[in-house]
Amino acid sequence: MIRDRSIRTKLALIVLGPVLVMVALGTAVVRPALAEVGDTDRSARLAEFVLASMQYRDQVEHERFDSIALTGGAAMVTPDALAAQRAETDAARSHLLDVAESTAITSFEADIADKARAVLDAAAGLDALRADVDAGTLQDPHAVDDAFRDLLAPQQDLQVILRSAGQAELVRAGDAITAYYDAEEAFSDLGAFVGAGLHQGMSPEDRRQAVALEHLEEAQFDRFGLIGDPAQAAALRTILDSDLHEQFETMLDTTVGSLTGSLAATPDEWWPVVSDFFDVINELEEEVFVSFVDQAAATHDAARSDALLAGGASALAAVVALAVAFGFGRRLATRVRRLSEEAHEAAAERLPAVLAEVGEVDADEIADHLPTVAIDGRDEIGTLADSFNAVLQTAVETSIDHVQKRAEAMTRVLTSLGRRNQALIERQLGILDGLEARVEDDEILDGLFRIDHMITRLRRNSENLLVLASDRPARNWSRPVPLLDVVRGALAEVDDLSRVDIDLAGVATHTVVGSRAVDLSHILAELIDNALAYSPPTEPVAIRASAGRDSVRLWVIDRGVGMSPDELDDANHRISSATDITEVETDRIGFQVVGRLAQRVGVTVAIQPNPGGGLAASVDLPDDIFDRGQPEETSPLAVDTPATPAATPAP
Repeated sequence: MIRDRSIRTKLALIVLGPVLVMVALGTAVVRPALAEVGDTDRSARLAEFVLASMQYRDQVEHERFDSIALTGGAAMVTPDALAAQRAETDAARSHLLDVAESTAITSFEADIADKARAVLDAAAGLDALRADVDAGTLQDPHAVDDAFRDLLAPQQDLQVILRSAGQAELVRAGDAITAYYDAEEAFSDLGAFVGAGLHQGMSPEDRRQAVALEHLEEAQFDRFGLIGDPAQAAALRTILDSDLHEQFETMLDTTVGSLTGSLAATPDEWWPVVSDFFDVINELEEEVFVSFVDQAAATHDAARSDALLAGGASALAAVVALAVAFGFGRRLATRVRRLSEEAHEAAAERLPAVLAEVGEVDADEIADHLPTVAIDGRDEIGTLADSFNAVLQTAVETSIDHVQKRAEAMTRVLTSLGRRNQALIERQLGILDGLEARVEDDEILDGLFRIDHMITRLRRNSENLLVLASDRPARNWSRPVPLLDVVRGALAEVDDLSRVDIDLAGVATHTVVGSRAVDLSHILAELIDNALAYSPPTEPVAIRASAGRDSVRLWVIDRGVGMSPDELDDANHRISSATDITEVETDRIGFQVVGRLAQRVGVTVAIQPNPGGGLAASVDLPDDIFDRGQPEETSPLAVDTPATPAATPAP
């Protein structure tokens, strides 16, 4: 019966001819054309961003010259002239930001996006540099020159962006632009460096560096002359043969040509020539870049036209194919419609109910609970029904995959939040260190110390996020740390440390391997913090140690409210079994952090009742956690702790 014949045979009779036409057009023309459109659009956007960044760079270079000259006391630059140039630079920077947004340059592949962000971040730092110049923080012209050079350093990576344009002709043009850019950058550095030297004097080493910059400039201009557009190369030769360039070369040679002797030019003679010649070579640079942008845009327009033509032809072929297939397709409509209705019922009504209770069904029984659609034939439609049944079964596996992805997403969120918080906390601690070093008032200094201590506790909470996300600690130490200093480091991250009594007996000088010291200190801080929080404010918390044959056991003992047997079992389970990120509970997160850290460090942590009331937490340190060498004289984890009360009872 025709009903049971292969659907491949049926469809071959329906759409054999039209499909061949569509496949030929789609494969040979449409897909390559669409890919070309995407590539050329990307190239055009890259070119537009590079042009805007170069225009911004040119204005910054002018501001660089004026700032150096004004700092050095040149008469030819006034504050009003510098302010006018800054306005030009601000306009170019605003245009750069607009182009970055319109081209979505930061959404490109990671390498290009990172380099574009570096350029934009550097542009954001221009205002701070200006403030330093105006405030006199940068006290000499060379310091101003170095600051502007650092500001423009990310521009050097633009050559990578140019060379990723994609099309061969654009890559070649990008190489030529890179050569011209390097030459112009070398000229800018040369002009600024020598100009700063004219204000301050030039040593023999300064003169040799100036000669090296001159050679770099000449080499890159020669390279552009070889690989650049012939007309543009000829224009460059005309510039280099001009009287203005000859004047610059003469002034440069007489100034730095001899490694001894006085400077032959004054700043007021030097800066106008440098600025004028920079404008001349910048005009040609503008032409080179505009030509590159126009070439990229023309390539994109041509590709888009080809894609539209190919798409139109493919659409026409599709219409013809559909017209031919329509009559034959109606014969299959009834069976397909029935299959569609059953599939919709299974997916919309029965499948959600099964997925909702999948957690209560054993893995071996999943197939028995899944809905199915009827298989009414042995051809491809029947196979489709059977495949749909398989999809329903696969839905359970997909739901598990979603859970895993959700866990990964949560991990990334925790890691991001933890890292950001850590960065802010470290900056706060740095600021506080500076304030503490300058403040002499005891009352204010005590307040700063309290704030410092609170921020240190916040850092531990931030690190808890990273621990839950299974991320490595940002802090680490490569040298061995005395066990006593590890405990003191933990005290620095808890509240009311004056209530803690430490007695490590004969193991205080044992040194912990540096790579494990921070995590061990974190474990102790969580246990000590928990003991302080759940014991009366008048009761001390004791830290004790006992040495075994192959290990050392630390005790954190309190006389607090304690736990019920069920709560103790739950706490020890959280410590011994690192919970999946999607199952982390909001209460008693500290135990879950301790458990993850204990697995990472290789120690064993357990909570038990204290015979004298409260709890006793034991931390078993294996022999391999200790470094048997000599302890360091200064430990990074050591903190000053106040006098502590008498010892609490032993466990």
